[in-house]
Amino acid sequence: RGLNVSALNNYLNCPQKYLYKNLIRIPDTYSPTLKFGDLIHKSLELFFNASAKAEKILSKNTLLQAFERELDKTYFSEKDEEKFRTRGEKALTEYYDEYAGTWTSKVKTEFNIKRDFELDNKEILKITGFVDKIEYNDDGGNINIVDYKTGRAFSEKNKDEKMDYERQIVFYHLLLEEYDEGDLRVNKSTLDFVEKNKKGKFEQYSFEVTKEYCSN
Repeated sequence: RGLNVSALNNYLNCPQKYLYKNLIRIPDTYSPTLKFGDLIHKSLELFFNASAKAEKILSKNTLLQAFERELDKTYFSEKDEEKFRTRGEKALTEYYDEYAGTWTSKVKTEFNIKRDFELDNKEILKITGFVDKIEYNDDGGNINIVDYKTGRAFSEKNKDEKMDYERQIVFYHLLLEEYDEGDLRVNKSTLDFVEKNKKGKFEQYSFEVTKEYCSN
């Protein structure tokens, strides 16, 4: 089946949680908050796919229209629908205004990776993952990995949550470094928080993933 980063975090935090969620696969409750997160992810996926096809970053209105179409497909109670429409429009408008000038249209979205990873004892572990967005920096295979986050920003997470997020960055680095017959090289992996923190600032969290860090 392979191991993804959510399963790894579940196992390290609580093996019993890993058993029920990732082996037995007892379904989670699909809360309105989780639906909202998926809605934001899908809206950004559609926007960047359209921008890649057009070979330019499209307008803010294109992003908001994608959000509105996806919202119409998502079941919320009447109260929740209005709440998340207001929250989503505000978040995406501010997010676009903050970063659109730095975005590239040379991207792939919802990139599904599966690869075999050799452990120190020579056993093979299959690792898998979905990357929200890969940005191509040039024609030489240098990429940035971007993973969207909604809700509380990195600075507002507790110690364990921050460790889970850092492990996610390392995991994606392992998935993509020298992927595609060695042609890809990860320049930067970033957790991109789509909503502002309590201080009204956007946060992007990244750090350099060294070989020494991976070995630990």
